[in-house]
Amino acid sequence: MRQGWSGDFEREAATRIRNGDFKKTSLYFLRAMQGTPFAGPAKRVANAYVGIDGWDGAAADFARLAATGRRITAIGLDLTGHNEGPDPILEFALYDDSAFRFSGSLDEVRAKAAEYGAPWLGRFADSGGPFTIRNIRELYGAIQASPDRHVDSHQTKEPTATQRGLLAAIWYLYFRVHHAVARDLAHGALPAAMKVVVGQHDFGPWFADVYEGTGSPKAVRAGERIAAARMKASMRSYDDATEKMIADFKRHRSDLAGWKPGHNEDKRQQYADYLKARHAVIYSALDLPQITPVWEMSEPEFKHLLQNVRAARESRKLLRAS
Repeated sequence: MRQGWSGDFEREAATRIRNGDFKKTSLYFLRAMQGTPFAGPAKRVANAYVGIDGWDGAAADFARLAATGRRITAIGLDLTGHNEGPDPILEFALYDDSAFRFSGSLDEVRAKAAEYGAPWLGRFADSGGPFTIRNIRELYGAIQASPDRHVDSHQTKEPTATQRGLLAAIWYLYFRVHHAVARDLAHGALPAAMKVVVGQHDFGPWFADVYEGTGSPKAVRAGERIAAARMKASMRSYDDATEKMIADFKRHRSDLAGWKPGHNEDKRQQYADYLKARHAVIYSALDLPQITPVWEMSEPEFKHLLQNVRAARESRKLLRAS
């Protein structure tokens, strides 16, 4: 961590967060923000239930990867500085032991997380949609709107009270996020036992810690529901794409077959060449033979083509669902 006034504060803040005493740690940060623009927002969220949404989706992602044989042993949740919405979000990634031996002891993983530049950074097995953090919007908004938001306190020899308050507010936000994650894990937020690395990505001072969750049947069921809903939506989107493909074939056939003879022949040829190339890509993707252009087909030939396209798309749909 950094040296000087900010480094001393950050070391104390990190120690208190890792110790996990909610009441004493909250009081420590609230006192550090007294007399600054962050005191009011922090006090108003002090007794709020900071909720985290995204666990069910994570369970579905876990099940999806497990079905392919991937054994996920950790997930990463990073408070991101790359968010334009009113509520803070956590970037979500899944890891297996190819990145680091997360299946080892909690102390081993925590020791590596405490070092800047952990060995698993950027080596995730997959990623999913972000988690959303509820009921801390006011404090988050005050931090983001601060004129000192991007002032490097490490370079500030004589920080203002507002700069000190901002640093305390950021660390208080860290604390509430870490506390919420630990609480949810204790209530069975994960479908299987694994480590959870909580950190930040370009949000503020570097800090990370590791927690451990146990498997919960409730989380498994929630993940299955989300996975089923995702599959249903995916199949619906796939069917819509098939119908659009069929409609495009019909429109292309009508465009070229109905082109007035002798009218803009050069443009007609360009359009025909474009469609031939486009259709060739579709036929190749569907393992269909390269055939006569659709505008030169008889009605029975064209009907047969559309039947083949539908059948090929349907066979691939079944593979996607399996």
